Amino acid sequence: MKSTNTELPLVSIIMPTYNHGRFIGEAIASVLNQTYKNFELIIIDNYSDDDTEKIITSYEDDRIKYSKFRNNGIIAASRNHGIKHSHGEYIAFLDSDDIWLPGKLEKQVYQLTSCDKIAFSYVLFSFIFEDGSVKGIFPKTKNRFRGNIFESLYLKAIIPNSAVVVRREVFDELGLLDEDPRLVAAEDYDMWLRIAQTKLIDYVNQKPLLLYRVRERSISKDLIGNWRRTMLVAKRYATYTGKNLYIKKMLLSVAVIIRNLISPYSR
Repeated sequence: MKSTNTELPLVSIIMPTYNHGRFIGEAIASVLNQTYKNFELIIIDNYSDDDTEKIITSYEDDRIKYSKFRNNGIIAASRNHGIKHSHGEYIAFLDSDDIWLPGKLEKQVYQLTSCDKIAFSYVLFSFIFEDGSVKGIFPKTKNRFRGNIFESLYLKAIIPNSAVVVRREVFDELGLLDEDPRLVAAEDYDMWLRIAQTKLIDYVNQKPLLLYRVRERSISKDLIGNWRRTMLVAKRYATYTGKNLYIKKMLLSVAVIIRNLISPYSR
């Protein structure tokens, strides 16, 4: 991409945050270090009471837009607030404890501009742990889906929120993320399925371009709750998928719980 910034499409990066002062500096720096420079970073702070605000406002870059918004525990509400106040042709998401590697946006924008039939692009990722160690390349090769991927994605939720760039027109057509409180931590999965029903999805088939943060206190935490949320999403689409696929999803979800208890990071 050799065009000037003004000739490149604007990417709006939506970053909700709450009390992530120990992580958000790395997340912001990973955006500023992107090889793709035509972006706006919209940070929506759920009234953090740590040093989050101080860290954000220490950056003197007019591409960073900072606002406070009380989401009442509904992260989707913060993301939707960010989308509503964004101006980009493309919408990207970055959780405030995750890290992008430098070429992520450039490769995804290139992919989307090269084929206008692709609704959104996702990248491969690795886990980053509290000690700074990095593990794995995910999704595994057999779980990297492209094209009409609804059934595959229905069975396996393999796309993390921080991995995607979505065409703005997709949200204009299909609506924003669902703010149902029962979907907290699964609202992105629900959105990806909604998109996958009618749109093409692709991924950047290169090295991992996202470091997905794992904290020790979250290991094996709330596996049953996650299963319930996943199955709530699955049930929403059961009429569309049919009974057999829904049952298969249920069985696979139970297997995921068992696997995560034995080996949490083997997806």
